[in-house]
Amino acid sequence: MIKVNVLFTFALLLSVVVSAPAITYNQWNGNAGTTDWNTAGNWAGGYVPFSDDGTSQIKAGFKTATGAVLGVETQDAEAWQVIIGGPGVGELTVSGGKLTTGDYIIMGNTATETGTLYISSGEMNLGGNFYVGFNGMGTINMTGGSISVGSVFGIGEKNVATSVGTVNLHGGTITASTFRIENAGSAASGLLEIANDGKLIVNGDVVSAIDGYISNSLITGIGGALQVNYDAVENQTTVSVPEPATMVILGIGSLILYRRK
Repeated sequence: MIKVNVLFTFALLLSVVVSAPAITYNQWNGNAGTTDWNTAGNWAGGYVPFSDDGTSQIKAGFKTATGAVLGVETQDAEAWQVIIGGPGVGELTVSGGKLTTGDYIIMGNTATETGTLYISSGEMNLGGNFYVGFNGMGTINMTGGSISVGSVFGIGEKNVATSVGTVNLHGGTITASTFRIENAGSAASGLLEIANDGKLIVNGDVVSAIDGYISNSLITGIGGALQVNYDAVENQTTVSVPEPATMVILGIGSLILYRRK
């Protein structure tokens, strides 16, 4: 059996939509003495969260004491919606496995909240939006793995000074249906920093929009110039920093320049 690990250190709060009849939380408490997401006894509601709970609107809720640890060692994790931040600083670390959400993830939902995501391997698959810095602050530190966003991937989403989003894409791939930075106006602060083999893939031909973000220093590259390519066959725009060419000498007066794959 392949062993995977997803460790979560949370101070998280999850809310329902306004159409729901009541706010219902299934809070992580870890009372069972383990860090396994898929142990029902670790949840106040007595059941494991799941990603297809859009009908009853009973959401997985995470509002834990400082230092609480939540993990998945041999199974995947699911939730309907997730807010990273809560009333204080919330952290989520993904180092393997797969986290699936039926709807959104929000980092820094209110002005007083700060959320941080660390991902080095594994998968995150969102059925809805991913907002990094909503009314509060959000930061992604990514060195590997993949994040797939079914709808909008937004950095610095609200037109308020407290809306601050930072994504350090230093490895791995983020794929989104729609991408935007400082969506609502310049009061927000957004930054996407790409390095190493980090890659952003967005559906459609959005080269012009990406070039605009680069011109305004909202997307920056480390270790080389940013490259923006549109693939008409896949109908996707890719943003990356190409690896440097390497010089190979083939005898006297001969050389080849090749790019590492």
